[in-house]
Amino acid sequence: MGLLPYEEATKLAERDTHVLDSIKLERIRQEMKFGPQNDKTIMFWLATIMEELGECAAEAQQIEAGDERRSDLVMELVQVAALAMRLIGKIERGELKS
Repeated sequence: MGLLPYEEATKLAERDTHVLDSIKLERIRQEMKFGPQNDKTIMFWLATIMEELGECAAEAQQIEAGDERRSDLVMELVQVAALAMRLIGKIERGELKS
């Protein structure tokens, strides 16, 4: 698959801007609520992400069972993405406890 034309790529980026903004805001909220947590290991972060993924799965089951509320699933997915963003940053900055 080739690269997208510039205009199409720009439209896709603009379409997802609100999603990225939600993830960034959740990332800031997590930092304000829990602090930097530089004393945590990679396994702590992965376990936390997995716990949030479990909550995503529970919300997805509700949707498949007929519950039309998708906002709870979106909220859980934003939390997963923010945690992944946080872990990536900690890995890149060398802030993980061994």
